[in-house]
Amino acid sequence: MITVAEIKNDEEVKVIMSIAESQIEALDSIGAEQRRVELAQIAGYLHDIGNSVNREAHAQSGALLAYNILTRMGMPYKEAAEIMMAIGNHDEQQGLPVSDITAALIIADKADVH
Repeated sequence: MITVAEIKNDEEVKVIMSIAESQIEALDSIGAEQRRVELAQIAGYLHDIGNSVNREAHAQSGALLAYNILTRMGMPYKEAAEIMMAIGNHDEQQGLPVSDITAALIIADKADVH
């Protein structure tokens, strides 16, 4: 039986995960504003929160959950809406790269999954 520790120590997994992390870091190196990078990181952290509801349509339910949480915590509506849009569009079956944050999230999510 394979354990989480074995997966975390696997060389192939380490390489792929480092590539996934570099996607978000790439935003900074191409001149993205630091706040945009931060928003992409928040979107990346919260992007699968909708799985708490159901795997089907998790992007949409997650987008709404994230927006409510972020605005409750005091995030400006515009920034919360941008994260909501990114999370709502990160699923490859229905989503589109409609912003820089969304594009970064899609790439990072697919690099992480595959």
